[in-house]
Parts: sequence; structure tokens; C-alpha cells
Amino acid sequence: MLRLVLVSPKYQLNVGYAARVAANFGVDDIAFVNPRASISGKKAIMYAKHAQGLLAGAKVFETLSEAVRRYDIVIGTTGIVEKTESGFSRAVLLSGLGSDKRIGRALAKAGSIAVVMGRDDTGLTKEEIEMCDYAAYIGTNPDYPVMNITHALAIVLYQLTMSSYNTRYSYLKSNRPRMDGSEKMLFELFGKIVDGKESIRNKRAVKKVFRGLIRAYMPNEKEMHALITALK
Repeated sequence: MLRLVLVSPKYQLNVGYAARVAANFGVDDIAFVNPRASISGKKAIMYAKHAQGLLAGAKVFETLSEAVRRYDIVIGTTGIVEKTESGFSRAVLLSGLGSDKRIGRALAKAGSIAVVMGRDDTGLTKEEIEMCDYAAYIGTNPDYPVMNITHALAIVLYQLTMSSYNTRYSYLKSNRPRMDGSEKMLFELFGKIVDGKESIRNKRAVKKVFRGLIRAYMPNEKEMHALITALK
């Protein structure tokens, strides 16, 4: 399950081209968060070419949290790495999604991934990047690092579907198991504990750090059972 999330796109041209690029790489689930441009407008449909069906079936949400709520891993994108410095999202060079073994294992184990692209004019906010597990950026000229969102989207989807760390799209078409139930149970138990602590202000960040630690360590079945027992 791979979902493309476009946050508040401003131009119909980019809406159409994004759908076309998504279709090029086999993505069949597009969601929009508060689109400023009409996703069913004449230009959007025209530039989508043979991907018009993706726009017709696209889901629209009011908030980013709603659009990515059910996804195991959320990969945000940014052309301005400084936006990640004060948060808990792990800034990763896009090619690092292939070279970092811990990230590769997490992606391979995930049953669902959401890729989030920001606004065509201002990108994602720091708060929106904070909602993502990883903040991927493309190595570009530092004097002009920000790319057009559809150009960046093509590179991101190519990396995710063709990288040597895990032929990601072949996985999406296979019957490999989703993230197992014990891991989901562990995250749910930890989440309930955090939610019950009034002294914790940024509960979302604490949950994200915990998920990141577990996925980096990759506990075996016995270790996972021990953690679940302790939290219970």
C-alpha cells in the first residue's frame, strides 16, 4: 500500500502532472489535503493525460494527520533541510533510503507507506514535517535547492520503487506480510501510556521517538513479547 499525499497544491498544472507521474510509477492511491486548485479542473485533467482516473478517485482530507493516519511509515519531503532541525523527524538524503540498512528494514517490514509532498509554493511546514517519520531531501545545488514538486516527485517515486535496498514496488504487488500484530500492539500499548500522562506535552513526538527506536533495533519475537508484557 503506497499512498501519495499532496498538501494544498495551488496550480492545476501540478495537480495533473503529479497524477501522471504517480501513474508512471504504479501508484494508484492519491490523497489531497485542502487543495487550493480544483483537482477536477480542466487543466488538471488535461495535464493528467491517461491518469485522469487517479484524480477522479482521489480522496480529499482537511488535515494531513487524517490523510496519513492509517499508514505504518510516513515519508515527508523537503527542499529546505533546516525545517527538520528542531523536530523529531529524521532528515535523510533521498538516496539514503537505499543505503541506510535500518531504514531499509523498516520500509521492507511496513505494510503501508505514505509519501507526502508539500505545497508548490512553500512546501511542507515544520509542523507537517513533524508528523512524518522521515524527511527526505534530494541532493541539489545548494544555491537553488528547491525543485518543482512534480520533478521532485518523479525522483522520489523512482527511488522508492527502483532502489536496490528493496524493490519497493515489487513488494507492494507481492504477498509479503504486513507489519506484524505484535509490533502494532506494542505501539498501541505505549500510545495509551503516553496519552494517560498529563506531564507529557508533545505526545505525538514521544510516540514517534519510540517507534523509531523499535524499528531501528528490530527486536525479535521473544524480545517483543517481553516488551508487551512489561507495558501491560
